[in-house]
Amino acid sequence: MRNTLTVVFVLFCVSLQAQWQLVHPASPLHRLFIKAVVPPGSTECYAVGNDLAISVDGGVSWQRSLQNHLPVNLTPDSRYYDLQFVSATTAYFLFENRIYKTTDRGAHWNVVLESTQTHPKYFASAIFSSIFFLNEQNGYAVGDFAKLYQTSDGGQTWKVLSATTATAPFVSYSDVVFTDNLTGYISGYDVATIEMNYGFTEFVLKTTDGGTTWKRWDLPAQTDARIINLRFVDADHGFATFKNSKDNDELFATIDGGQSWNPVNPPGLRAIKTLHWIDGKTAVAFGTTSLYDNEFFRTENGGTSWEPISLPVFPQQDINILTDIAFVDANNGFAVGAAGNILRTNDKGKTWRSANEGYPFFHSLSFPSKNVGYASSGKGFFKTTDGGATWTFQHQSESLTVLNMQFVSETDGMLYGFKNFYYRVSQGGADIDLLTLPVNFLSLSELVQSGDSVFIAGTALAPFRQVLLRSGDRGETWETTTLSDERNLIFQVQRIHNRFYYTSSVTITRSGSRGQSPETVFTTNNGYLNAVHFLDEQTALAFFTSGEMKRSSDGGVHWQTVGSFDVSMLIKDFIKVNDRVVYAYGSKNNGNYVQGAVWISTDAGLHWREEQLPPVDFGISDMAVAGDFVFATGGYGIILRTTVPEEVTHVAEIPDSDARLYPNPTHDFLTLSITPDHQLESVAVVALNGSRLMAAAEETEKNGYRIAVNHLSDGLYVLEVKTSGGYWRKRFVKASLFR
Repeated sequence: MRNTLTVVFVLFCVSLQAQWQLVHPASPLHRLFIKAVVPPGSTECYAVGNDLAISVDGGVSWQRSLQNHLPVNLTPDSRYYDLQFVSATTAYFLFENRIYKTTDRGAHWNVVLESTQTHPKYFASAIFSSIFFLNEQNGYAVGDFAKLYQTSDGGQTWKVLSATTATAPFVSYSDVVFTDNLTGYISGYDVATIEMNYGFTEFVLKTTDGGTTWKRWDLPAQTDARIINLRFVDADHGFATFKNSKDNDELFATIDGGQSWNPVNPPGLRAIKTLHWIDGKTAVAFGTTSLYDNEFFRTENGGTSWEPISLPVFPQQDINILTDIAFVDANNGFAVGAAGNILRTNDKGKTWRSANEGYPFFHSLSFPSKNVGYASSGKGFFKTTDGGATWTFQHQSESLTVLNMQFVSETDGMLYGFKNFYYRVSQGGADIDLLTLPVNFLSLSELVQSGDSVFIAGTALAPFRQVLLRSGDRGETWETTTLSDERNLIFQVQRIHNRFYYTSSVTITRSGSRGQSPETVFTTNNGYLNAVHFLDEQTALAFFTSGEMKRSSDGGVHWQTVGSFDVSMLIKDFIKVNDRVVYAYGSKNNGNYVQGAVWISTDAGLHWREEQLPPVDFGISDMAVAGDFVFATGGYGIILRTTVPEEVTHVAEIPDSDARLYPNPTHDFLTLSITPDHQLESVAVVALNGSRLMAAAEETEKNGYRIAVNHLSDGLYVLEVKTSGGYWRKRFVKASLFR
C-alpha cells in the first residue's frame, strides 16, 4: 500500500508546465542527416546525423532509432570527421582528435585514441581527417602535419608511421583508403607555410607494402583544395574529388593506380556536395552551381559525360538537401540530407523517390485568427486552416523570397525578406503582388502593419540613411521620412501606441507616429544588442551578444540584468502574450550542436525558465499565439504547439462557491457542479502534450454534469469549462488505481 500512496503523491506534485507537441512535419525524421551507411554483412541502412534512422528493408521505410547514435552531433560545416562500419555491429567514428569505437551498432562508444597537440600554437597538430579500417583489427588514420597512424588490435594501441611539427613547409593528409592488405592510398597537399591559403600542391601517395614505404605523384589541380577525397574501385581505378577550394571543386580519375589523372567534372557544379561511385563507370553526383542552384548528375562512362537527374525534393529546399549517398547493392541505393530528407533508387541511380520528405527551413509565423495561420519557408509559404493541426504548401508562392510575414486578417497580409522583396497577399494567398518601394534597402528591414497602414523601417542606399516608410493603402503609395544618416543598421522596429522603437546593434531610438523627432534613448557600451522588445512604453526586454538578458522599467534608459543566461544562448526575439507572460526564443549551443530553445517568464520578464522542446536543429525563428495555443517554428519545417499557460487567460480556478469537480483523482467519471447563474456551453480535456479533446457532459441534475474520462490514459489533465460567464479551468488526475 505504501507504493500506491507514493504514486498518488507524485501525480499530485506534477507541475502543469506546458508540454510542446510537434505538429509539422508528420514524420519524426526531420533532423539533419550527414552520412549514409550500409554496414558490411548487414541488411540495415543507416541515416546518420543529429538523429539516427534505420531501415531494414533496403531503404524503403525508415524508423528513428532512440538507442543508436553518434557520440557527437555533426553539422554540414564539420570537416574533421569520418565514420566506418567494419561489420554489422562494429564501427569506428573519428571526430577531430578522437577516434571512437562501438561494438553494439552505436548504442555505446568508447574512445580508442585521443591525440594531443604536438605543436603549441596549432590544435590542427592533434586533429585527424580520415580513417580506414580493413577489418575490425587493422586500420589507419591520417590528418594535418603529415600524421599517419596504424593499429592492428582494434584501436587499443596505435603506431605512428608518420608525423611532423613543421609549419614551413606544411603538409596535410586529407584521406586514406586501402584496396587490400598491402595496397593503399593517401591524398593531401603541401604549401610553403601553414598561414598561406594559396599555392597548394595536391598529391597522392601509394603504398604496396602495407604502409612501410610510399610513392608520391602530384595531382593536376587547377585550384587550391584543402580536402581531397579518394575512392578506389580496385588497385588501378580510382577517383579524387577536390573540395573546399576558393574556386570550383574538381573531379579526377586514374586508371593506372594514381600515376596519371584526368578531369571528369560534372558540368557546371561550383561545389560537389556528395559523390558516389557505384562501380568503375557509374556514379551519381550532387552539388550547387555558381548561382547556388542544386543539380544532380549521373554518368555511366566514368565521368566522360554526365546526364542531369531530377530529384523529388522541394524547390530550392536547402543547399545541403543531399549530403551523402550509399548503395546496398549494384541497383539499390539511398541518399540522405538536411531536413530528414531520404531518397531511394532501385535502378542504379537513374530515378529516385522519396523515402522521407524533407522541408526547407522555416523562418516566421503569423496567425491572424485562431484557425488560420501562415508559415514562411524562405521559398514560399505554408498555410493552416485548422488551428495549426495541419499545414499545406501554397504552390503559387514557391518562387518567392520570404523571410518574415505579417497578416492582419485571414486573407490579407505582407510577406517580406531580403532587400526590396516585399509582397502584398490577398484572398488568402490567391493573389500575391510585388510592391514597389521608394528606396532601395541595404539588406534587411522590418515591417509593422495595422489594417491598411504599413510601416517599414531600415537602412536605405543612395544616399545611405535610416528611413521610415509609411503607406495608408497597403503599399500602393508611400511617404518617406529620414530618421538619421548614422551607420548603425536598424534590424528591429516596434510600434507601441503612437511611438516607434528602432533597434540597431548599439542603439535604441524612438520617434513619433510619422517618424518625427527621433531620439536615442539608449546606447550600449557593453556588448551588442541582439533583440529588444517593449512590453509597453516603460517596460522593455533586451538580449545582448554578451549573453545577458536585461530589463528596463523606464522606457529603455536604464537596464538591470535578469534571468540566468550566458553566451551559449542566443535570443532572436520576444513575444508578449499578456501583461505578465512573455516568451523569449532562439537557440543554445550544446558543444558542437546548436538547437532551438524557448524561455518563458510569468512576471513580465523578471524571472525565466527554459521550456522543454522536441529537438529543433539550429534554432527557433518565430513564435505566435492563436486561440488557446502558442506556436513556435524553426529548424527544417518544424512547427511546435503548446497550450496557452494558465497565467495567460487570467481565468481563476473554479472556487468551491461557484463550482465543484469531484472525485479527484478519479478512474472513470468526473462530476461537475456549477452555480445556477452559469450556463454550461462546452467542456474539453487538455492533456500535457497540448492535445485537446471535446468531452461530453451529461446533465444528471440541475447544473450538475457527469463527464466520462475512463478512455484517458493515467496522468494529469486540465478540464476546460466554457460557460456563459467565460472560461474556467480545473486540474484533475486520471488514475486507474482508484477504480
